[in-house]
Amino acid sequence: MALDLLPWTGFILKLGDGEASEDFTAPTMFRQKAINFTSNTSEAFPVDDVTPEAPPWRLANTTGRMATITGTGLVNMNDEGLWRAWFMSGLEKNCQLLFNKPSAANGGHYQAPFLYTSANYTADRDSEAGRVLIEVELQSCGPLTFTPASGS
Repeated sequence: MALDLLPWTGFILKLGDGEASEDFTAPTMFRQKAINFTSNTSEAFPVDDVTPEAPPWRLANTTGRMATITGTGLVNMNDEGLWRAWFMSGLEKNCQLLFNKPSAANGGHYQAPFLYTSANYTADRDSEAGRVLIEVELQSCGPLTFTPASGS
């Protein structure tokens, strides 16, 4: 079977506008984007009554789940006011991460409310032609859903 690789241009972060019939738009500044899924666990190492001297096996339960989106790119001043307002508000914003393929190719999008938790600006005269870089981190603050793409 041939590989069906998702190109960089098919991995798209979109931010919701918060309106009743929410529109999602993609910021233009990111050159790197990532989503990380994390499960928090609690664990126990019960001692075996038959062989108490043996190291116990770990038992674990999932206690929570979250997603973190990170992005890195050049600061686009056309988008900067929106990012600044979101960070300063401390409010959640619905975000989508699109796998831009048809449903038959497992395409679709993840969606959840996210908080804008980190922004790091870096200015280096000797890299990126002297342009300012930004790194952002968004953390989910509600249920994450996946919606398959329409069409085949």
